[in-house]
Amino acid sequence: MLVDIRVELPAFARTINVQVADSATVLDVKREIYRVCVGAPRVDGQRIIWRGRSLLDTEKVQELWQSPNEPRIVHLAVHPSAWSSTPPDLPQPPLAAAPAPVPPPPLSPFLTPTFSPRPSVFAPANPLAYVLSRHQQAFNALEQLRVSPLDSDSLAARFSAVQAVERHGWSWPSILDDEFPPATEGGVKYERVVLEGQSYLQFVEGDEPTATQLHALNVLASTFPILYRLVW
Repeated sequence: MLVDIRVELPAFARTINVQVADSATVLDVKREIYRVCVGAPRVDGQRIIWRGRSLLDTEKVQELWQSPNEPRIVHLAVHPSAWSSTPPDLPQPPLAAAPAPVPPPPLSPFLTPTFSPRPSVFAPANPLAYVLSRHQQAFNALEQLRVSPLDSDSLAARFSAVQAVERHGWSWPSILDDEFPPATEGGVKYERVVLEGQSYLQFVEGDEPTATQLHALNVLASTFPILYRLVW
């Protein structure tokens, strides 16, 4: 029997669906991703994350999701050197009148360019200020910078953010209410690079992300789609 698995690519705000046998292994899922995903990421450069941990190639799909009604969703991280061809396009923010220069937010992972959101998105009245704050915390966590607790203004803005998201027919991602795990040693290291005037985070070394970095990936899997569709 074939089963559908939804694969989220937080770095590209993109989702793909793959079909594999319910007896398939994670390695089989990676091979199917290589076949159907734009850019054909090589199997050895893929990391599949499920419920906050990286899956082993030998793990079986039927053991991960034992209920047929349970949604099968994983997150995919791809090493920058693993793309066989051009990776998926990044959604482009809408054009706007030239604003005053704004410092860019922290860098996105996996060779994802930074953005300079319009100044208005940081205004206190912005209904998505809470989402933006969690988004920025996630970037800091991936870069292994200090993740500062949200201030009282950001916490107070949560209700407006929930309303804005649900007004568009979406469910509020509960992970945006969870605090980041404490920082620990190790993890994945990135370095800043500038390519054609854009700032990126580039993978340097490391095999397993820390619990904080894994939480950040899960946060970005929720914040990227919200912000791309409602703000940028």
